[in-house]
Amino acid sequence: MTQAKFKSKKTRQQIPNLKRLVKDLWEGIGFIYYKFYQLFVISVFVREKKESIKSDDGNLGRIAIIGTGITGIASAAHCVSHGFDVVIYEKKSDLGGIWADVNRTSGLQLDSLLYRFHPTVFWSRGTPVNQPEIISQIRNVWEKYRLQSCTKFNYTVQKIERHSRSDGKTQWTINDGEDGVFDGLIVAIGTCGRPKTLQAVGREKFGGTIVHSSKMDGLEFKNKRVVAIGGGASAAEAAELAIDCGASKVAILTRTDKWFIPRHWLPSTIPSLFPRHLWSFLGPIFEHAIKRFHYSDLAHLAPSQKSLYSVTPIVNDVFLQHVRSNKARYIRGDLLEILPEGLRINVRSDPNSKPGDPGVTEVLEADVLIDATGYDRPSHDFLPTAELFPSKKYSPPNLFLQNFTTADPSCLMNNAATKAGFGTIGHFHIGILTRMLMMFLLQPETAPNCNEMQNWVDKTGDLGYFTYSELMNWLILFHLTNFKRLRWSIFTLMGFGSIRKEEKRLIIPSL
Repeated sequence: MTQAKFKSKKTRQQIPNLKRLVKDLWEGIGFIYYKFYQLFVISVFVREKKESIKSDDGNLGRIAIIGTGITGIASAAHCVSHGFDVVIYEKKSDLGGIWADVNRTSGLQLDSLLYRFHPTVFWSRGTPVNQPEIISQIRNVWEKYRLQSCTKFNYTVQKIERHSRSDGKTQWTINDGEDGVFDGLIVAIGTCGRPKTLQAVGREKFGGTIVHSSKMDGLEFKNKRVVAIGGGASAAEAAELAIDCGASKVAILTRTDKWFIPRHWLPSTIPSLFPRHLWSFLGPIFEHAIKRFHYSDLAHLAPSQKSLYSVTPIVNDVFLQHVRSNKARYIRGDLLEILPEGLRINVRSDPNSKPGDPGVTEVLEADVLIDATGYDRPSHDFLPTAELFPSKKYSPPNLFLQNFTTADPSCLMNNAATKAGFGTIGHFHIGILTRMLMMFLLQPETAPNCNEMQNWVDKTGDLGYFTYSELMNWLILFHLTNFKRLRWSIFTLMGFGSIRKEEKRLIIPSL
């Protein structure tokens, strides 16, 4: 009997080891598969830079690109790989966009499989992928396509003007035309502008440190009481960093709840596969599954008044585990006042409560306050807004295919009009949209007119929230509704083909 108990105990001890072995084996297989997948994408879809092709009436095309983040650099690489000239404008001293201004520990929310912003990108792993590697990949694309000579750093775009030619085509000039005229314009300034500043009574009285969530490099957390103010991904990331650096107490103070979903690519992808007419049916099913399997005993922290398809979710595996193990505290409440020793807050335990509803007043002591209230949206004031956005109805995010201005298809707001959604802003749609702009420039008959674009916006409805599958469906259906566009589809959708002078600017597919 004693021997049987001993064997049973030994077997129970071996089970965790077996599970760990299976997990490690599975992760190893996935790691190898991902490497081969990336090599396959590179071998099939990467196009080298081509010298600009001249037509009888000048350059094949000149495109101005504003911004050197992932979208700006990827768009430029697609343009030059098909023979277009580009000039890239960047107001800062180096490339990287918002990624150049965040912590070294900041990383992709999503699995990097969903953030392959250009075919030539080669990530070291699925997750985590942090800021230095992201900047490195942006720089690799920039250097591979020899974009150094056409990039202007420390350059502020103050005014862009739109001019109509006698043949109906549009030309663009930057800052009074000092770089000549452009046939197309790509606005790739992203959605994150200046960091927001926490506005609260008593801020100047606080006896500790207040810092924005993007400026935490080198900050001392050990044995400190840390409070992150905000409920988004940056607040969760700040809390994780503080815990990893030895903070004694960590809390997040959020006015509203947001959905946390697993970082694995599968749960990040499946809900994004469905169009809006299915959201009301599928939303509650996905929400129940997330509460059941991801939140588990912390289901009371999940949003009770916001659908999964109403706000961009937080892709995070770790923070809820920290709450579960009492390493972090999640507080639903309102900031009333900043005190010398911390915060006076209104704690609302009711999941159905709204900001400002009655709660329990509490003084939360803190040594470090992390301002995780996010960023202001970048200004579009340098654009001829009165011409491009004739009314609020056709202003960002309500653009044609969510990216082209309804007044002129030669202006592409590539990833610059997104407000919220379920999916990724760093994937192959960047190339598709850029090649569509090239198609419009090379064969104007393929471009929709103003009425068609505005009617599309009217029919589609509010574009403040959309899923990735919707975007892809829009792009594909757009090609199917016009034979001339359909001829270009292998180029615009896949990147295959070549532009030949002797064929009068038409695409000849050549795999």
